[in-house]
Amino acid sequence: IQYFYWLSSLVKGTWGYSPTLHEDVLSALIRRTPITAELTFFSILAFLPLGLVSGVLAGSRQNKPDDLGFRLSAFVATSLPPFILALLLMAFFYVGLYWFSPGRTSAAIGVFINSDQFRQFTGFLTIDGLLNRRPDVTIDALRHLAMPVFTLAIAHWATLGRITRATMIEELQQDYIVVARARGVPRSSGDGP
Repeated sequence: IQYFYWLSSLVKGTWGYSPTLHEDVLSALIRRTPITAELTFFSILAFLPLGLVSGVLAGSRQNKPDDLGFRLSAFVATSLPPFILALLLMAFFYVGLYWFSPGRTSAAIGVFINSDQFRQFTGFLTIDGLLNRRPDVTIDALRHLAMPVFTLAIAHWATLGRITRATMIEELQQDYIVVARARGVPRSSGDGP
């Protein structure tokens, strides 16, 4: 019954009030969506090329040290929950080395972003900093995105890399590849007809 009440309120546009955030749920979601989209965008930019390249390299060097290293790191990356990885990275890089600080921006940049001088165009601080002719905002936002992007991308990198590796191994065992090698075509031939 409670679920039905919640669903009917959701359809009517009444999403409720968050006592934790002290605001309506819908406005909180709308306000936080650009931040989430920016994190997701940079995570995809990180894991797609890395997953494809590492999977192809590991698959083309099956059972060699490169492949074994990839398989071990991919196993660890998929086994480790992202929230545990995030805590470990914060303990090492933030608490231990003082390299990356938590939050979306540093304190000085945060004051500037909340002032009337900064204009939000896209909600992506990395892009809005450039559009406001403030590359320091973009650099600071990228610096603060580094650990969250890595944490979010690592499991996806491992999954994509493992799928790419398996596909590469399967493709290299196809009949046309075996016949080409039997005819003397080298393993990495870029100067074909």
